Amino acid sequence: MKSSLLFLLLISVGFTIKSQENFDFKLFEKAKKYGAYLEKNLPIYEVEKINPKDKKGLVYIPNNLRSSKYNYTDTWTDLKDTVKAYRVDVIFSKYPLRKGQYKMVHPLLSNRIKNILLFDPSLNEKEVEWRIILQTNCENDEQADSLFHGARIYFSKPKKEKIKNDATICCQDSVTKRKVIENQFSPAAILNNMNKINTIQPIPDSLKKVLSGKSLDEKEEIYSSYYEEKWRSIPDKNFEEKSNQEKKKTLEKITKFTNKFVPNSKIVSSVMNRHPEWDNALVVVDWTGSMYGHGGQILHWHTLNFKKSGITKFTLFNDGDRKIVKNIGETGGVYHQKANNVEKINALYNLVMSKGGGGDSPENDVEAILKAEMNTDTSQYDMIILLADNNSCVRDISLYDRIQKPVKVILCGYSPLIGIDPDYLIIAAKTGGGVYTIDEDIENLKLQVKGETITEKPIIPLKIKNNRCGFMKYRKAVSKYDDVVFTDIKETKRKKKLIKKINLSNDSIYKFPRELKRMKVLKDLDLSHNKLKSIKGINKNTLLFNLDISNNNILSISKDILELKYLRNLDFSYNKLMTFGAYIQELRSLRKLDISNNEISSMIAFKPMRNLEVLNISNNKIEKLPTEFYLMKKLKKINLSGNEISSINEIVYKMRKVELLDLSNNNLRDIPKNLSKLNKLKLLNLSGNPLPQKVIDDLRKKMPNTRIQFI
Repeated sequence: MKSSLLFLLLISVGFTIKSQENFDFKLFEKAKKYGAYLEKNLPIYEVEKINPKDKKGLVYIPNNLRSSKYNYTDTWTDLKDTVKAYRVDVIFSKYPLRKGQYKMVHPLLSNRIKNILLFDPSLNEKEVEWRIILQTNCENDEQADSLFHGARIYFSKPKKEKIKNDATICCQDSVTKRKVIENQFSPAAILNNMNKINTIQPIPDSLKKVLSGKSLDEKEEIYSSYYEEKWRSIPDKNFEEKSNQEKKKTLEKITKFTNKFVPNSKIVSSVMNRHPEWDNALVVVDWTGSMYGHGGQILHWHTLNFKKSGITKFTLFNDGDRKIVKNIGETGGVYHQKANNVEKINALYNLVMSKGGGGDSPENDVEAILKAEMNTDTSQYDMIILLADNNSCVRDISLYDRIQKPVKVILCGYSPLIGIDPDYLIIAAKTGGGVYTIDEDIENLKLQVKGETITEKPIIPLKIKNNRCGFMKYRKAVSKYDDVVFTDIKETKRKKKLIKKINLSNDSIYKFPRELKRMKVLKDLDLSHNKLKSIKGINKNTLLFNLDISNNNILSISKDILELKYLRNLDFSYNKLMTFGAYIQELRSLRKLDISNNEISSMIAFKPMRNLEVLNISNNKIEKLPTEFYLMKKLKKINLSGNEISSINEIVYKMRKVELLDLSNNNLRDIPKNLSKLNKLKLLNLSGNPLPQKVIDDLRKKMPNTRIQFI
């Protein structure tokens, strides 16, 4: 039989196969009839046995004797975008199934072909030949089961134009990128930006004299320094604390400032007025040229509605302060200001404008969100409101799974004719947020990736626009590995730029694996229970969120760890550390630190880790806690058990958020009176200390809501 028969009309059973496709998907619902038809019209070849070893130009995707589901489909999906498939073999075993005579199970044939097309619809093209392969080297169930079953895909040489999926630098073609850079850094662009700022916020004559005779680069630097100094010099005064007269003047000033921008619509104020329930929100503003009108709206609205605004912090980003090379997660140009000082927010707007206006299409929205979260106590916000430029896609979309709270995306520049950029749908859907236009709230999103588009279910139909930045295929590839934990370093060779989670525990590793240095979007790394003496080289994994380096032989912490600016959870327990580690104390994003079961005796030059919430430093040799220790005001859980601590400082009361405090098995002989001021303390463990019973009894009276353990 010839494959051309696939394209003929089968009148007897009423089946048709489209001329541009091998198979009609609707007919797979009639698996038995369609399978019988396919057996008659597909070429069938018999071989003794298939050897499922990967060969040049071949990919094998297995299932089992009676299954239509495939395993290890990523073997093909990782490769398919760089090659061209020209043949597919559906491989069975031929042995008597019924009355001593072989008969193909038609639903199985139909479902196997359907499932192949589900993981790669592009194989359903007339250029791709399909065949049935029957293996004859079997006489019973056991022998048949031992044979290979599945699919074999033949492919030709890679395409000349490979997909650019570099996770580090924005994927723009060289011509476009050169034009962007030339435009962004041209004298005309710089002068235009300076004149724009000068129009919005006139600079004093004294500064004009300083600028006189300077080169353009020098002028730009002086401009930025002036606005930065102006921002920093404004007193930290709550808007509510001002007199009515002062409030009026401030509002007039901000109104004058925001009126300089002409927004395309009133989308921001419309959405904010529509959602008075939004509270404890971080506002992240794309403050680049095309967004000035919309960004101005949120500042003006916040000032008018200060008492009921619900905004706790403003974060502005300008896409890198005119950086030429913009790395994912490290683009920069991100600035923060508490929302209670509207005058200072206004000054920050001017500062960020002076630093640059964007310059290219992809924006660092996710980086800005992550840095906003990094600089904020998690208890102080419940959501993020993102003012997004729907005409620009997101450079760092691969980092969406690091966002901690729901993101409410206000789509600026949206039109039903243009559609929604899929990147913003991803951010909203994956964080449990929503997308908001001037008229509609799109919430409870459930997204499904199909090819290079995103379809939303079960909400009202919306047009999804084409992503122009070239990141869609890359994002799709990355998302496949969101929840995949790799355990074999050899498996990571092809997928090094896509891997987010890797577990190399109990692997007898002596040296930090060089392969890890190339994993640009790595989020979770487990190197526990090895033989490491150093983590030198980890500085390349700048986007790490979780690091487990416990149960090794590490004597000191390398300064390489300073580059892990996003690190949230760090486990250094069961090593051989002698000091607390000065470098650890510089990790501003750190929320949870386990440094228990080491040999730490010294906490010299201790710096408060102001965002730390959970600290375990048990089973060390600490005799005294430095005064600075008690300034870690965000700590909720502290384990200091199994040390040699003899006293607690009176200023312990400053640690107001502590819920669990374990001081068991130390040398405490007394407890400061101020300990009773820890109103949120739920559990206090004082077991194993030489404390008088009277001290415990008095403490229980003063702290009736605290469970006190003393054995």
